[in-house]
Amino acid sequence: MNKCLFILAFLFLPDIGRCQTYSKSEPLFNCEQNFISNADSVTEWRRFVKKIGNIASDKEGHVTIVHLGDSHIQGGYFPDRFRELLNHEFGISGRGWVFPDSYAKANGPEDIKFRTKSIWTGVKYNHLSQGKEANISGYHLTTSDSVIRFTLKLKLKSDILFPFNELLIYHNKNHLLFLDSCKAISIKEKKYEDFSITRIIFPEFLDSVGFRFSVKDSVKSDFSLMGINLISSTPGIMYHSIGVNGASFDAFNRSINYRPILRQLKPDLIIVSLGTNDAFVPYLDNIRFKQQVVNLIDNIHLLLPGVCILLTTPGDHLKNRKFVNPNLNMVRDIIINTAVQKHCLYWDFLAVMGDIGSSKRWKTKGLMYADMMHLSQTGYILQGELFFDAFVKAINQTKMHGQD
Repeated sequence: MNKCLFILAFLFLPDIGRCQTYSKSEPLFNCEQNFISNADSVTEWRRFVKKIGNIASDKEGHVTIVHLGDSHIQGGYFPDRFRELLNHEFGISGRGWVFPDSYAKANGPEDIKFRTKSIWTGVKYNHLSQGKEANISGYHLTTSDSVIRFTLKLKLKSDILFPFNELLIYHNKNHLLFLDSCKAISIKEKKYEDFSITRIIFPEFLDSVGFRFSVKDSVKSDFSLMGINLISSTPGIMYHSIGVNGASFDAFNRSINYRPILRQLKPDLIIVSLGTNDAFVPYLDNIRFKQQVVNLIDNIHLLLPGVCILLTTPGDHLKNRKFVNPNLNMVRDIIINTAVQKHCLYWDFLAVMGDIGSSKRWKTKGLMYADMMHLSQTGYILQGELFFDAFVKAINQTKMHGQD
């Protein structure tokens, strides 16, 4: 058996200590560092764990996790594996947030397929004119078509499918008049200050849906699609993964307007996986970067008082495929120190990988992509499993120590 596959096979075992089963003579990653830190000192985490316990005992309701990040999240392999394992342990309340990245000429998760005959224009956050912001998905996606035909289909992946019986469409304030009911039992639109949400409820669970609607407005304007939320009425965890290629802490502070959608998703836990692009600069201003991390945390807490925040550090990578990034340790240290200062949890993925230089070992085992910045599909799946191990371990330790 291939040595890399041998390691991954152990990771599928139900024992939470399964990380320790890799070969001691040729360690690939640092299991002793695979834990979530600062959990004991964060009241919001204890509340989150208590809410999970209540759902398990009452068999109703859900908790919401929003995972914000960069290309490591947008690609889907890491969050998809984490979602699958969450489903196995706690149950999942639907697929969650999805966005038709391909319409914006970008990559995205492989477990969902969108189709449309409409012509869409997608502009990334860093290409918008000065003063304009992209929505939470990082793109401004529009069509001038007045009648839009739209289908989405969930694809079976790893023998797991997350069917839905409720669908929320997040769009600009143009009114949607549905011409095809899609066998819906209810279609309602609610307008907010800057956007609208159209809610569609179905009488049964679906893995695909197609509909046709027209855009009606007193003043003709383009229709803007911000994203779609696929929800199941079954109890469990609602996990939304929202990644933006090239995103940094600064991008989320200045160019990506995550606030309106995040307020509507009402997360109990926000995971922030940024830092790679912040570190990938010729010179890192550590004071400025520290302030960017603080600003994002403060803005989230101001938007959602009482929400729990978990930061992850970026993994090891090489510049130009061969040079150690001298900024990486500084970025890692600032993220960790800020997490402690601002009463957030953190997961040090750089330490779990094996610290600076570990990307070469991961590449040798087929877990690193050729660009030496992104993991391979197998590598991201491994990252999702390692993160899940640390996540469940933190929950169990909090339960054991007691909650508020």
